[in-house]
Amino acid sequence: MNVAIFSKVLSIPIPEGTDSGKIFRLKGLGMPLPNNATEKGDAYVKVMVQVPKNLSPEQKKSFIQFTELNTHSHAKSL
Repeated sequence: MNVAIFSKVLSIPIPEGTDSGKIFRLKGLGMPLPNNATEKGDAYVKVMVQVPKNLSPEQKKSFIQFTELNTHSHAKSL
């Protein structure tokens, strides 16, 4: 995922299965520290997953199939 941090655009790998609301710390990519302008603090990125509200019939069918496959896979692993 590309993220704009101040004047930079960074590509951040987001692991599969990351939940909405998960916060990632980007060490040393934040604001300059008040007592040492050459050193930077950390920046934080919060993942916000948005679910589409208006799906086409084909998209709904695909989502239902995905859900069924995921449910069956989860049940087998128990």
